Amino acid sequence: MKIKAFITHKKAEHYSNCQDRFCISKDGLIIALSDGMTSNTLYPEIWAGLLTESYVKSKGKWDDEILSLCRQDWDKAVHDKLEERKAKGDRNVWRLENSIAMKQSAGATLCGICIDGNAKWIGHVIGDSTIIECKNNKIERICTSEDKPFDNYPDYLDSISKGRGELKEFNGYFDEDTFLLLVSDPFSEFFDKQKENSTKYLEEILSLDSHEDFLKLVEDWRLQGMHNDDSTLIIIQQSKENYVK
Repeated sequence: MKIKAFITHKKAEHYSNCQDRFCISKDGLIIALSDGMTSNTLYPEIWAGLLTESYVKSKGKWDDEILSLCRQDWDKAVHDKLEERKAKGDRNVWRLENSIAMKQSAGATLCGICIDGNAKWIGHVIGDSTIIECKNNKIERICTSEDKPFDNYPDYLDSISKGRGELKEFNGYFDEDTFLLLVSDPFSEFFDKQKENSTKYLEEILSLDSHEDFLKLVEDWRLQGMHNDDSTLIIIQQSKENYVK
């Protein structure tokens, strides 16, 4: 298994502001990505991190019980943040107290894949973090939970309430000409628009060798229309001995 993972923040912000998170199992066979939603949400980066970690630990066996445990962990983490800020004498801690009292939640999209020893993969998606299946350096399909154009109102998982939409399952096989991308929404939308002319862009992605290369690619693609947002890209290619014949 060959995996490359890259992440960066919005232009004019810092990595500490980035709400994207990803998690990869030690054997590289389970991978998850989540994009925390920044608008009117509380600690979305914690929620996104919990979702990706839980997906990997559960080996993609996602259910209501796992989501409930994620919500409990998020609630504890938020209250731990409150106590930390009180201990430091934070004068604005009342803002967080009010948010908790008003049951302000966090939202996040999620996509993940599980790969077995026969190069079969099963994926799960909610929102505009997507799985992109590519073959012969062309996009075969963009796996999303939504039957509408990408916009600012994606499906998501909520840290308190139901959220919007349902986790959708996809599956497929690797062969010597196939690779997968797990991406957050700037890449999802950009590739959706460039789907018919994707070869050039996929070749650029496959040529990435360093984080500096990735930062330059993001900067160039933003000039070509990719929107300025936290941006995560994970490239998954199978080893030759695992190809399906």
